[in-house]
Amino acid sequence: MKNGDVMDFLERMDLNEWDVLYKGYGYLFQCNYIPERKTFYVSIIKMRGHKSKNGGLVYEYDSKGDPIDYSYIDLPEFKTYQEAIKDFVQERIWDNNTKTFWEVQDEMEWL
Repeated sequence: MKNGDVMDFLERMDLNEWDVLYKGYGYLFQCNYIPERKTFYVSIIKMRGHKSKNGGLVYEYDSKGDPIDYSYIDLPEFKTYQEAIKDFVQERIWDNNTKTFWEVQDEMEWL
């Protein structure tokens, strides 16, 4: 993972938001907790984006102000944070649902 350690990224994802840039898209990750069910799950927002001059993520919008190529994914719920992250890294959600996080993380830039 560019700009950071992949294990640090995964360990710090709990209940915070983390941005990465991958192949012209910005991804916002968040591990969520549902107190009523005592479960954790990872949510992912994806939309076209680029890196700003100060190193942050800038999402791109069309002329109407709508995000370009926006999508949102909620992964399955698990009883522990560790199980939710283990599922996240194994899900085939990258490159048209053909690759896992581990297969693409070297190309990701943590912003």
